[in-house]
Formats: sequence, C-alpha cells, structure tokens
Amino acid sequence: MGINNLLTMKGLFGPKALIEMYPQIADISNIINVIASTAFIFLPALIGWSSMRVFGGSPILGLVLGLIFNAPRN
Repeated sequence: MGINNLLTMKGLFGPKALIEMYPQIADISNIINVIASTAFIFLPALIGWSSMRVFGGSPILGLVLGLIFNAPRN
C-alpha cells in the first residue's frame, strides 16, 4: 500500500504524480494496489473462520459469516 501511495501522490516527486508523469507504470500501480488490498478484503472471513475454530463452532459457518461482512451494499 505504501508503494502505491508513492506512485499516486501528487507533489512528492514533482507537480504531478509519478503515474501521471510516466503513464506506462499505471498498470504496475494497479497490480500493487490489488495485491496489497487483498489481505484486508478477506480479513473478516479469516477472523470468522479462526474465531469459530477457537470457540468450538463450525469453521465453515464462521467463514460464511465473515464473508457476509464483505457483501456489497446498495
């Protein structure tokens, strides 16, 4: 996440962001952002799975309950 912030922050290396000055690295910035945010997207599911294992419930039920927190909201 920190590398993506360095690539997209305006005014750090000049008046524009690095991806605006060098558009060929915009895809690399997007890939870095996806990899960095994946752990935080699935964190509720992992916490639900782990807590159900520790407290004696069904780990699959904990996983499903954790994934409910990631459901899109309209």
